[in-house]
Amino acid sequence: MRERNNPTVESTPTGNITFDGDHITSLLLVEGDDEKRFFDRFLESLPTLRHIQVYPYGGKDRLRRELRMIRNNANFRRNITSLGIMRDADDNAENAFRAVCGSLDTASLPIPTAPMTRKDENGKPSVTVFITPDNRRGGMLETLCFEAVADSAVVACVNEFLRCLERSDRSLANPDKTRIYAYLSTTEEPGRRFGQALSDIVFPLDSVSFNGVREFLHSL
Repeated sequence: MRERNNPTVESTPTGNITFDGDHITSLLLVEGDDEKRFFDRFLESLPTLRHIQVYPYGGKDRLRRELRMIRNNANFRRNITSLGIMRDADDNAENAFRAVCGSLDTASLPIPTAPMTRKDENGKPSVTVFITPDNRRGGMLETLCFEAVADSAVVACVNEFLRCLERSDRSLANPDKTRIYAYLSTTEEPGRRFGQALSDIVFPLDSVSFNGVREFLHSL
Protein backbone atom coordinates (compact mmCIF):
# COMPACT_ATOMS: atom_id res chain seq x y z
CA MET A 1 0.00 0.00 0.00
CA ARG A 2 1.34 3.42 -0.92
CA GLU A 3 2.43 5.48 2.07
CA ARG A 4 0.10 8.37 2.77
CA ASN A 5 1.89 11.73 2.77
CA ASN A 6 2.09 13.37 6.16
CA PRO A 7 0.79 16.93 6.36
CA THR A 8 3.32 19.61 7.18
CA VAL A 9 2.59 20.69 10.73
CA GLU A 10 4.66 22.00 13.58
CA SER A 11 5.21 19.82 16.66
CA THR A 12 3.28 22.37 18.70
CA PRO A 13 0.11 23.30 16.78
CA THR A 14 -0.07 26.96 15.82
CA GLY A 15 -2.77 26.99 13.15
CA ASN A 16 -0.06 27.25 10.47
CA ILE A 17 -0.95 24.51 8.00
CA THR A 18 0.69 23.74 4.69
CA PHE A 19 -1.58 21.50 2.64
CA ASP A 20 -0.30 18.52 0.66
CA GLY A 21 -1.75 19.80 -2.61
CA ASP A 22 -4.73 21.33 -4.33
CA HIS A 23 -6.60 18.01 -3.98
CA ILE A 24 -6.93 18.63 -0.22
CA THR A 25 -10.41 20.05 0.39
CA SER A 26 -11.22 18.60 3.82
CA LEU A 27 -9.40 19.16 7.10
CA LEU A 28 -9.76 16.71 9.99
CA LEU A 29 -8.79 18.07 13.40
CA VAL A 30 -7.81 15.44 15.98
CA GLU A 31 -6.68 15.77 19.58
CA GLY A 32 -3.05 14.76 19.37
CA ASP A 33 -0.26 12.81 17.71
CA ASP A 34 -1.69 9.38 18.58
CA GLU A 35 -5.00 10.26 16.96
CA LYS A 36 -3.17 11.65 13.93
CA ARG A 37 -1.30 8.38 13.50
CA PHE A 38 -4.57 6.46 13.72
CA PHE A 39 -6.45 8.58 11.20
CA ASP A 40 -3.52 8.81 8.80
CA ARG A 41 -3.34 5.01 8.80
CA PHE A 42 -7.12 4.67 8.58
CA LEU A 43 -7.25 6.99 5.59
CA GLU A 44 -4.61 4.89 3.84
CA SER A 45 -7.18 2.09 3.84
CA LEU A 46 -9.77 4.38 2.19
CA PRO A 47 -8.22 5.45 -1.14
CA THR A 48 -11.28 7.46 -2.20
CA LEU A 49 -10.66 9.89 0.68
CA ARG A 50 -7.32 11.35 -0.45
CA HIS A 51 -8.85 14.80 -0.18
CA ILE A 52 -8.68 14.69 3.65
CA GLN A 53 -5.69 15.98 5.62
CA VAL A 54 -5.26 15.34 9.35
CA TYR A 55 -4.08 18.02 11.77
CA PRO A 56 -3.52 17.56 15.54
CA TYR A 57 -4.76 20.51 17.57
CA GLY A 58 -2.77 19.60 20.66
CA GLY A 59 -5.46 18.52 23.14
CA LYS A 60 -8.99 19.59 23.99
CA ASP A 61 -7.83 22.62 25.99
CA ARG A 62 -6.20 24.04 22.84
CA LEU A 63 -9.07 23.53 20.42
CA ARG A 64 -10.62 26.96 20.94
CA ARG A 65 -7.33 28.76 20.25
CA GLU A 66 -6.41 26.56 17.30
CA LEU A 67 -9.79 27.02 15.61
CA ARG A 68 -9.47 30.79 15.78
CA MET A 69 -6.01 30.64 14.22
CA ILE A 70 -7.00 28.09 11.58
CA ARG A 71 -10.06 30.15 10.66
CA ASN A 72 -7.74 33.05 9.74
CA ASN A 73 -5.26 30.86 7.87
CA ALA A 74 -5.13 31.86 4.19
CA ASN A 75 -4.56 28.26 3.07
CA PHE A 76 -7.61 27.15 5.05
CA ARG A 77 -9.84 29.87 3.59
CA ARG A 78 -8.64 29.15 0.07
CA ASN A 79 -8.69 25.33 0.05
CA ILE A 80 -11.01 23.86 2.66
CA THR A 81 -14.70 23.23 2.02
CA SER A 82 -15.28 20.68 4.81
CA LEU A 83 -14.01 20.60 8.41
CA GLY A 84 -14.18 17.56 10.69
CA ILE A 85 -13.43 17.65 14.41
CA MET A 86 -12.73 14.59 16.51
CA ARG A 87 -12.68 14.71 20.31
CA ASP A 88 -12.77 12.08 23.04
CA ALA A 89 -15.93 11.94 25.11
CA ASP A 90 -13.93 11.24 28.28
CA ASP A 91 -16.60 11.04 31.02
CA ASN A 92 -19.51 12.53 29.05
CA ALA A 93 -20.10 12.66 25.29
CA GLU A 94 -22.73 15.39 25.52
CA ASN A 95 -20.45 17.70 27.49
CA ALA A 96 -17.60 17.04 25.07
CA PHE A 97 -19.82 17.97 22.11
CA ARG A 98 -20.94 21.17 23.85
CA ALA A 99 -17.31 22.11 24.43
CA VAL A 100 -16.50 21.63 20.74
CA CYS A 101 -19.51 23.76 19.79
CA GLY A 102 -18.33 26.51 22.13
CA SER A 103 -14.94 26.50 20.42
CA LEU A 104 -16.57 26.67 16.99
CA ASP A 105 -18.66 29.62 18.14
CA THR A 106 -15.61 31.64 19.20
CA ALA A 107 -14.08 31.01 15.76
CA SER A 108 -17.28 32.08 13.97
CA LEU A 109 -17.55 28.66 12.30
CA PRO A 110 -20.77 26.69 11.67
CA ILE A 111 -22.10 24.89 14.75
CA PRO A 112 -23.70 21.46 14.21
CA THR A 113 -26.84 20.61 16.16
CA ALA A 114 -25.53 17.14 17.06
CA PRO A 115 -22.54 14.88 16.45
CA MET A 116 -22.42 13.43 12.93
CA THR A 117 -24.80 16.15 11.73
CA ARG A 118 -23.22 18.25 9.02
CA LYS A 119 -23.65 22.01 9.36
CA ASP A 120 -23.41 24.20 6.26
CA GLU A 121 -23.29 28.00 6.05
CA ASN A 122 -22.72 30.08 2.94
CA GLY A 123 -19.12 31.13 2.49
CA LYS A 124 -17.78 28.84 5.23
CA PRO A 125 -16.60 25.23 5.33
CA SER A 126 -19.21 22.72 6.43
CA VAL A 127 -18.53 21.28 9.90
CA THR A 128 -19.06 17.74 11.23
CA VAL A 129 -18.11 16.57 14.74
CA PHE A 130 -17.35 13.06 15.97
CA ILE A 131 -17.07 12.31 19.70
CA THR A 132 -15.20 9.06 20.32
CA PRO A 133 -16.01 6.32 20.95
CA ASP A 134 -19.50 6.50 19.37
CA ASN A 135 -21.02 9.97 20.03
CA ARG A 136 -23.05 8.56 22.94
CA ARG A 137 -20.91 6.81 25.54
CA GLY A 138 -18.08 8.08 27.65
CA GLY A 139 -14.68 6.90 26.51
CA MET A 140 -11.97 7.62 23.98
CA LEU A 141 -10.12 6.28 20.96
CA GLU A 142 -8.59 3.57 23.16
CA THR A 143 -12.13 2.36 23.93
CA LEU A 144 -12.82 1.75 20.24
CA CYS A 145 -9.48 0.08 19.63
CA PHE A 146 -10.00 -2.38 22.47
CA GLU A 147 -13.48 -3.21 21.18
CA ALA A 148 -11.93 -3.86 17.77
CA VAL A 149 -9.89 -6.75 19.22
CA ALA A 150 -12.79 -8.23 21.21
CA ASP A 151 -12.37 -11.59 19.45
CA SER A 152 -8.79 -11.96 20.65
CA ALA A 153 -8.17 -14.82 23.06
CA VAL A 154 -6.33 -12.54 25.47
CA VAL A 155 -9.18 -10.03 25.92
CA ALA A 156 -10.78 -12.14 28.66
CA CYS A 157 -7.42 -12.18 30.47
CA VAL A 158 -7.08 -8.40 30.18
CA ASN A 159 -10.60 -7.87 31.53
CA GLU A 160 -9.90 -10.22 34.43
CA PHE A 161 -6.70 -8.27 35.16
CA LEU A 162 -8.71 -5.07 35.52
CA ARG A 163 -11.29 -6.81 37.71
CA CYS A 164 -8.44 -8.05 39.88
CA LEU A 165 -7.15 -4.50 40.24
CA GLU A 166 -10.63 -3.34 41.24
CA ARG A 167 -10.86 -6.07 43.89
CA SER A 168 -7.52 -4.94 45.30
CA ASP A 169 -8.95 -1.44 45.75
CA ARG A 170 -6.47 -0.10 43.23
CA SER A 171 -7.82 3.18 41.89
CA LEU A 172 -7.36 3.45 38.12
CA ALA A 173 -7.01 6.98 36.80
CA ASN A 174 -7.98 5.87 33.30
CA PRO A 175 -9.33 2.30 32.92
CA ASP A 176 -9.52 2.57 29.11
CA LYS A 177 -5.83 3.38 28.83
CA THR A 178 -4.92 0.70 31.40
CA ARG A 179 -6.92 -1.85 29.42
CA ILE A 180 -5.35 -1.02 26.04
CA TYR A 181 -1.80 -1.04 27.42
CA ALA A 182 -2.46 -4.37 29.13
CA TYR A 183 -3.53 -5.72 25.75
CA LEU A 184 -0.48 -4.26 23.99
CA SER A 185 1.78 -5.93 26.55
CA THR A 186 0.65 -9.31 25.12
CA THR A 187 1.64 -8.48 21.51
CA GLU A 188 4.93 -9.28 19.77
CA GLU A 189 6.33 -5.91 20.85
CA PRO A 190 5.11 -5.54 24.44
CA GLY A 191 6.86 -2.19 24.96
CA ARG A 192 5.07 -0.59 22.05
CA ARG A 193 3.31 2.70 22.76
CA PHE A 194 -0.32 3.18 21.77
CA GLY A 195 0.55 5.64 19.00
CA GLN A 196 3.07 3.22 17.49
CA ALA A 197 0.51 0.42 17.68
CA LEU A 198 -1.86 2.60 15.69
CA SER A 199 0.78 3.12 12.99
CA ASP A 200 1.61 -0.61 12.93
CA ILE A 201 -2.05 -1.61 12.43
CA VAL A 202 -2.20 -3.76 15.54
CA PHE A 203 -5.94 -3.07 15.55
CA PRO A 204 -8.01 -4.39 12.60
CA LEU A 205 -9.24 -1.34 10.71
CA ASP A 206 -12.00 -3.36 9.05
CA SER A 207 -13.60 -4.11 12.43
CA VAL A 208 -17.27 -3.18 12.81
CA SER A 209 -16.17 -1.24 15.89
CA PHE A 210 -14.81 1.39 13.49
CA ASN A 211 -17.97 1.68 11.39
CA GLY A 212 -18.87 5.00 13.01
CA VAL A 213 -15.40 6.38 12.32
CA ARG A 214 -15.62 5.18 8.72
CA GLU A 215 -18.99 6.88 8.26
CA PHE A 216 -17.60 10.09 9.76
CA LEU A 217 -14.66 10.14 7.36
CA HIS A 218 -16.90 9.53 4.37
CA SER A 219 -19.02 12.51 5.42
CA LEU A 220 -16.11 14.93 5.04
